[in-house]
Amino acid sequence: FVIGFSQCDLGIGAFMGVINVLAATFLSNAPHVGAGLILLMLLAYGCMGLVIYYRNIPPIIMTLGASFIWKGIALYVLPSAGGSAPPWLTYLFWMDYTIPPTLIVILIFTIIAYVFYRTKYGVVMQGFGNNTAAMVRSGWSEPRCYFLTYVISGFCALLGGMIMAGVSGAGDGRAAGGYTMLTVASVIIG
Repeated sequence: FVIGFSQCDLGIGAFMGVINVLAATFLSNAPHVGAGLILLMLLAYGCMGLVIYYRNIPPIIMTLGASFIWKGIALYVLPSAGGSAPPWLTYLFWMDYTIPPTLIVILIFTIIAYVFYRTKYGVVMQGFGNNTAAMVRSGWSEPRCYFLTYVISGFCALLGGMIMAGVSGAGDGRAAGGYTMLTVASVIIG
């Protein structure tokens, strides 16, 4: 979604790592606190888009800097791999399916992205990625678009971090570090 907005997000892997850690620590021990912390992190991720807009910081710099914050939080909460994912989350990925759960997740995400890009907001987001001045002249709010784009991206990363916790059954703030390079590759290929 950030790439469709003509930007690059280098913090997505670290954000997945912090969600993975929160799911394996707070979400399993204190579900209400864990859910609140995860939603707070999602709000912070969206606010990152507002900082990019209002402070005119290049997104690649802001997201790379924020990745160190996400990783720091993850390592503060869980310095080494451990914790335990909630049983309901591990059950989702370890019960017997006729179709592999990974394929189901990919199919669901593909359908959601396909439908989203055909909605009014999906077209507006792509419009901001292609011609910001025209979208502003049309009456659309640029700060709102920044915020919502980063919230949507953060929500996808949130689901990815939860999936990592469910599959592994534990948390590790360093486990999602490779996703930064996948982001760079996606931008270059796109």
